[in-house]
Amino acid sequence: MMIQLFTFFIGPGTFFKKQKKEELKVLKLEREKANRETFFDFLNSHRPSFLILNGHGDEKTIYGYNDEKIVEEGDEEALKEKIVYTIACDAAKSLGKSIVEKGGKCFIGYNRKFVFCMDETRMTRPLEDEKAASFFNATNKISISIIKGNSSLESVEKAKEGFRKEIVKWRLSKDLEAPFILRALIWDLHSLVHLGENSFFE
Repeated sequence: MMIQLFTFFIGPGTFFKKQKKEELKVLKLEREKANRETFFDFLNSHRPSFLILNGHGDEKTIYGYNDEKIVEEGDEEALKEKIVYTIACDAAKSLGKSIVEKGGKCFIGYNRKFVFCMDETRMTRPLEDEKAASFFNATNKISISIIKGNSSLESVEKAKEGFRKEIVKWRLSKDLEAPFILRALIWDLHSLVHLGENSFFE
């Protein structure tokens, strides 16, 4: 049986480079394809059990390309029995709770703004940006861990441990921006939540 995973990015993403297996099919919607119509077409035709949604967000909505609403309160029926992980500001505050209350397996996300720091001299080379990597190496542990077969709760704990390691690193750093990076890492650590049941990607 083919296990299907669905993801959309409106920015750069490298979650799945090393995680593909014979039985794993990764479905991506990027840039202009990250729109509501295509999203629901993919949900209906492929029926993935694990969704990773990266975009802007607020308490009730996750946005895609050109800030089009992709998922909002009222769409919970389409997300029943699914694991949803999102890096979208505030989405766990109301939308995530509603998804879980109406049948979603679990929702992993942030109940406050997701913040990160980046090196302006490496904006065209994000994979070489040590500052941004401190945030995204931690967050990416969730999707990688779930794909490898770990539970959703264990995967969130791996991400939190990743944040803690980065916090220690930047506490010891003499970089002039270290205090700002440190504050943002601590903020994200405490904003990351797991809602719903402890779930496995099946």
